[in-house]
Amino acid sequence: MMGCVGFHSCMEAHEANVSDLKAAAGRSTEILVMEFLRPGDCFEIYRIRRGHLYRLIESGKVKSVSLKERGKLRGVRLVVHQSLRDWIYSHEVTGGESEGTPDASDA
Repeated sequence: MMGCVGFHSCMEAHEANVSDLKAAAGRSTEILVMEFLRPGDCFEIYRIRRGHLYRLIESGKVKSVSLKERGKLRGVRLVVHQSLRDWIYSHEVTGGESEGTPDASDA
């Protein structure tokens, strides 16, 4: 993501990146990786539901940042894409292992 100054310019840059990713996905086979994802993007790309994602964040298994202006109650949560990918790869099934549901500790 390009450098940005202030909350709104970061959000505008993020929205532009999401638009570019969605547009390129339909016409290209190259893999585009954004540094940060919004929770809704995580669902669109990986089908990880918001509640599960927040449990992963709370447990420290996935990293995130919260962008919030001083004095405001609400902000924007951004997930560190690489930490989410690392968590997904940690569940990779190899050779003779049987596929099953993740342990309760992964919730």
